[in-house]
Amino acid sequence: MLTLGRKQKMALRLAGYAAFFLASFLLFLFLLFPFNRWKGTMEELLSKELDRKVTIGSVGAWGLTGLKLRDVTIEALDDERELQGARAMQGKRAKADDAKQKKVPLHLDSLGVRLAVLPALTGKLGVCFKAKLFGGKITGCYVDASRSITGKRKDIEKGASGPRSSVKIKIRNIDLREVEQLESLTGLPFHGDLDGTIKLTYVPGSASTAAGKADVEIGDLQIGDEDGKLDLAKAGQGMLAGEVNFEPIIVGDLDMLLEGEAGVLSVEKLESQSSHMEIKGTGDVVLKEPLLSSQLNLYVMFKFLPDYINKTAMTKTIFSSLDRLPKMRQAKRPDGFFGFALKGDLRSGPSPLPARAGPGTSSAGQPRGGQGLPMGLGKKKGKGPSN
Repeated sequence: MLTLGRKQKMALRLAGYAAFFLASFLLFLFLLFPFNRWKGTMEELLSKELDRKVTIGSVGAWGLTGLKLRDVTIEALDDERELQGARAMQGKRAKADDAKQKKVPLHLDSLGVRLAVLPALTGKLGVCFKAKLFGGKITGCYVDASRSITGKRKDIEKGASGPRSSVKIKIRNIDLREVEQLESLTGLPFHGDLDGTIKLTYVPGSASTAAGKADVEIGDLQIGDEDGKLDLAKAGQGMLAGEVNFEPIIVGDLDMLLEGEAGVLSVEKLESQSSHMEIKGTGDVVLKEPLLSSQLNLYVMFKFLPDYINKTAMTKTIFSSLDRLPKMRQAKRPDGFFGFALKGDLRSGPSPLPARAGPGTSSAGQPRGGQGLPMGLGKKKGKGPSN
């Protein structure tokens, strides 16, 4: 058994005191560090990256390697520019009208960002985040294979065999009733819980090598409240005015599954059916760098069923007058469905356009058979989604 002498014990004791003092000193500096001085810098960086006006309530620490931003608000810059231009040209009346059309800002209770430890051990730069919003949370990690922990760019072998970056995102318990943007667009509240998982990998600088899967589900989706009202001005894009009683639409569970490789995720499943309505969809997402510039090319169609159409005198009246709305008239298909094409990028979101037929080519430029078929767009019957 090793026996320490007096001098060795004294040296160990002094080393312990020094280590304790250093750790306490670093912890003291960490606790008193003025994180809020970073608020302006973080607002500027996020605004530039998202092309949105970002404001932050306060900045604090998240663990030992991250920052937590509280009361984060994200507004669309384009809306603000258009609003200012309309005010200058048309005066107070335009100010009032455009204020009603301005999009609802996105608010996050908190957003934490930190360095990922495990990727750093292998020489990669990894960043993890956790956002709390709409009663739920979105968590995830991004690992950049082209950069080291110091941020220095590394030489990456091009091609599918090169080291791959990765993106993993989990969406849990997002309460659609708290998503004011949906109600602002349609004039009706949405009910349901959104959950999902997204996993992607790709060779840095080569979006065409991307492969992955996105699995999203909205449970117990319902549109409208019991004894609720429908804002005709919002629902009819200005063609109608006032409010009417509205019977809530029970949509049920809406499932969406995308899978793919070579930079394109194809919709393998997009469907929902209840006693009130049926929803189906197809299309694809072309992945690009940065991820928010990825292109959406989706086709969604829905049909209201007799149980809902004939539910009350009011529902009968509403459906008998749908043809007065130009977009609904343009979207009406011979099979009774209403079809809409959703195109755009992830940064700005898709723009819905009425379309009686599905897309003839993917957004990647690849031919897609069965243009104009009711659904499936050329897929064989009985083919289920791949898992």
